[in-house]
Amino acid sequence: MEPYRLIDIHVPRRIKQHPRASISGLSTQEKQTRLMKRAERAASNIELQLLTDVITGSVVRLSNTANRSFLFVHDWETDRMRLSSINGEVYVPEGMELQFSRGEGAPGIVWNERRMIIANGPDQVNAIMETVVDADAILKAGRAKIPQAILCCPIIVYDEVIGAFLLEGTKQGCQFTPEDAVFLERLCTSIASSISSAVLTDELSLEKERLEALVEQVFVAQEDERLRIARDLHDSTCQTLALAAIRASACLDLVSPDQSELREELAFLREDIKSAIQSVRDNVADLRPPILASHGLIACLESYVEDLNAKVEEAISFDPPANLPALPIQQSTLVFRIVQESVSNALRHSGANHVDISACAADGLLSLSVQDDGCGFSPESVCNQEGKSFGITGMMERAALLNGRCSIESRPGSGTLVKLSIPLETNPGRQS
Repeated sequence: MEPYRLIDIHVPRRIKQHPRASISGLSTQEKQTRLMKRAERAASNIELQLLTDVITGSVVRLSNTANRSFLFVHDWETDRMRLSSINGEVYVPEGMELQFSRGEGAPGIVWNERRMIIANGPDQVNAIMETVVDADAILKAGRAKIPQAILCCPIIVYDEVIGAFLLEGTKQGCQFTPEDAVFLERLCTSIASSISSAVLTDELSLEKERLEALVEQVFVAQEDERLRIARDLHDSTCQTLALAAIRASACLDLVSPDQSELREELAFLREDIKSAIQSVRDNVADLRPPILASHGLIACLESYVEDLNAKVEEAISFDPPANLPALPIQQSTLVFRIVQESVSNALRHSGANHVDISACAADGLLSLSVQDDGCGFSPESVCNQEGKSFGITGMMERAALLNGRCSIESRPGSGTLVKLSIPLETNPGRQS
């Protein structure tokens, strides 16, 4: 039986349970590795030195025993407790690394036992010092007095010891009390809670990044599929229809003039085929506007509005910005799809007579709006109807991919206003 005392500690459930996000399907070792690395990263990011000062000062005020403190953090790569920060009447020479293996020194003992340790007096302290390799050399290098009392508490996050807080008193006859132990345990629990919160925040951030990456992959796949279909329609369907039109014209030439009814039907057939060819070309342009890649977003929107005005009865206008810089092709494509969906919704559902598109670029932001004078609707009710909000959801997700915001203002009888605001890209790359 060891002469020093080991004290059980209470680990709150909120910092004991593993977060569920993004670790399903992993082995136990993989889960522990991922969570521990994040806990250690979180531990290195919070103000550990400030926490050290607060804890040391608080304990000193309560017990008047501790005059130096050490905060150790588990190093995953070396599997040792590594000194992270110190405070008080001690220092570590430059270039010297102070670290303990499992069961070595007070930090290694609490790591191994998962309990707090308290040692008062030479016998108890020596029992701990004897577990340290080259203890005398360490004390000499730090010009430190031999401790007369030791209090050390593990820091436990997700059922793993990720660090240890060590307090030492060097005054003759000094002792740590049970009250000191309770206070240090509570403060170490606070450190663990801070690290746990940082880990959960990191988990949520990574989960958000993964979701955004997945959505981006979906939209990229959609655009790639649009391009493939557009090429197939242009290279296959259009060519087949063009050949059919030529053959219809040839058949018309073979029919004698006195067969007027047959000639008339063949002429209708040829015109129908030509109409189908134009329809396919329009679909190809909608799927992948060639002008978007070659001339940019503004030219594409102007061409889009011009083509629509030639096909529909509603009046559609576009007020382009005067100073829009060149945009990356992916950004231009996403913006165009949002405008295209907004205009399409207005033409199909609102009964509007006018649809106005406007855009401006200022203060590093691109702002666009699509406004119609149609019947309006309740965005909340539509979004709550399953299967009826795919277009609106797609607009919001595309805006999110651009780190922007898309909003819809409408109510029955007052038309609809779609507003998009995104930061302008400054990264070099393919521009449009």
